[in-house]
Amino acid sequence: MTIWLGLALDDKYPNAPSLLQNSFWGGFILFLFAAFICSILGLVEYRKAPRYSSRRKGARYAVVTVLFCGVGLSFFATSLYTKKVYGTRNPFRGFTQEKRIRMIELGFQIYQPKYWVQVDGSHLSPIPCLAFTRINPSLSFSLIATKPGADTPKRIEDLIKVAQKQVLQTNTSANFSEPTISDESSASIASSAVFESLVTRGAFSYFYVHRLILYKGFAFQLVTWGPSNDPNSVRLSSELLGSKFSVLAL
Repeated sequence: MTIWLGLALDDKYPNAPSLLQNSFWGGFILFLFAAFICSILGLVEYRKAPRYSSRRKGARYAVVTVLFCGVGLSFFATSLYTKKVYGTRNPFRGFTQEKRIRMIELGFQIYQPKYWVQVDGSHLSPIPCLAFTRINPSLSFSLIATKPGADTPKRIEDLIKVAQKQVLQTNTSANFSEPTISDESSASIASSAVFESLVTRGAFSYFYVHRLILYKGFAFQLVTWGPSNDPNSVRLSSELLGSKFSVLAL
């Protein structure tokens, strides 16, 4: 009942003060731990009693208490893991939803979609902070994040030029579509842009969708690509991955 209440409160009031939530779970764990220790001590005492003593009958209750406390402590440890990885203390909900990847220092979080696998993107240029791939259809995704600094573009138009220049640095041939820009005047609202590119490398050609975001000095490039003969899969996947991405209100 206590576990259910804690999970219900956490789901219903996700923005509740962390002190309140930590106090609730801290008290619950202290109670379980104390009951666990008392049960162990009780079993030790029952073991010392004569074999046919009526006192030994209480051992069964101590065993049941130990088992319940062990399950409760295991459940709490699992909830800590699902809170960190999936963003919820409810393990049942956590293990059935997409994995959350949060990089606070870079100001974003993203949920890893089903069928996409995280891979090492160190061979890409520029090197992304995160890279995914999937097999069927054969598609790739990279996320480039830049912290606020002197070299960070101040306008979304400048970020578009930076992204296109980076494409041309690694590809001798690239054709760009006209960018679609959503530029907000408020500093608290992200500016974004989307453009496509067709790149040829030797005998192969690839279709890219570039999603660019500027928010409070952070610059993000969400790049999805695949074979040029299947641009619709690339576009749909770009929309999917874009919907899983969000900036953090730092």
